[in-house]
Amino acid sequence: TDALTLTWSIAKKTVAKPSAAKDLVYNGKSQTGVAVGEGYTVTGNTQTDAGDCTAVAALDKNYAWADGTTDSVKVAWSIAKKAVAKPSAAANLVYTGKVQTGVTAGEGYTVTGNTQTNAGTYAAVATLDKNHTWTDGTTAPAENFTKENGKAGLL
Repeated sequence: TDALTLTWSIAKKTVAKPSAAKDLVYNGKSQTGVAVGEGYTVTGNTQTDAGDCTAVAALDKNYAWADGTTDSVKVAWSIAKKAVAKPSAAANLVYTGKVQTGVTAGEGYTVTGNTQTNAGTYAAVATLDKNHTWTDGTTAPAENFTKENGKAGLL
């Protein structure tokens, strides 16, 4: 007797292509911009700092994308800078003979020229780090905070 040979197959399982997470804002912790899903691995999908990123999703051998393709896909994603308020100069400073702080540093920025001992007018500069922006959308250093003869204010 002759043997009958039959051909049969198992189709690849189809999965949706991954998409980017929306509305990520810098928080100082690692964030995931593209989630891992069934049938594929993702690289370049986590980051801590604000900025633009590209993740790559690669299928496992038994899977295909829902559109029938099997090539790796690139997914653009980003983490927005966190908005912080511009600092203000301290009010009512009066000579004490000790070092005083005219403008205090805060989250996301450093301040230079902000401490003095003697009465007078001084300028301080607040400079943002790479993960922050001012609440008005600008990133330029905030300047010209002054204290003068016991009075403080913004020039």
